[in-house]
Amino acid sequence: SSRQLATVTGYAVALFGNIASFSVATVVYGDIPTLSTHREMPAGLFLIPQLALSRVVYLLNYNCVMLGQCSPGLEDPGLEPEIRTGIAFLYLDAVILMILAMYLERVVPS
Repeated sequence: SSRQLATVTGYAVALFGNIASFSVATVVYGDIPTLSTHREMPAGLFLIPQLALSRVVYLLNYNCVMLGQCSPGLEDPGLEPEIRTGIAFLYLDAVILMILAMYLERVVPS
């Protein structure tokens, strides 16, 4: 049925999307010697919520564990600008997805 297909599709997107986004955030833009150099992720990629969340979590963990600079909160002046950008994009992504959901609720027949 369509309900089962939607459930399986949702789980597949969640599973493979998180694996792919973690790989991009860590391997491509992370700091892994001999594999990648630590560089900033392009802002356009933050529009994909899974990428934004993976990158923010990676940066928070990397700064705390590797650099010993654990952030006490968003008000911390030493907080890396990319982390602030990622969190702002997560809020933006939530608004965009909510508007899209409300639009589709009205347009798509049930």
